[in-house]
Amino acid sequence: MSEIPVAGRQQPSAGRGKSKQAQPEVVDKLPRKRACTSSVWEHATKFDLNGYSCARCNYCGATYKAHPKKNGTTSLRNHIESCAKNPLSDSC
Repeated sequence: MSEIPVAGRQQPSAGRGKSKQAQPEVVDKLPRKRACTSSVWEHATKFDLNGYSCARCNYCGATYKAHPKKNGTTSLRNHIESCAKNPLSDSC
């Protein structure tokens, strides 16, 4: 009676001992942390609020959602451009 090959099992070799087949190496892949490349981060600070990524304006303390995939940085950029306490803004 012959054996039926099963996925993940090696076939027994005929009288030679261990098989010399290469075993796939299992590596735990951790999610890669995204780099903060926007110029907004020079004017804001990231923090977590109940496990959600948020950002706070360094000038007035306004808080915005800043999840890199869901929210982005546009609302934070718009705020910084018009923030009254920002020394680089054009507002009077």
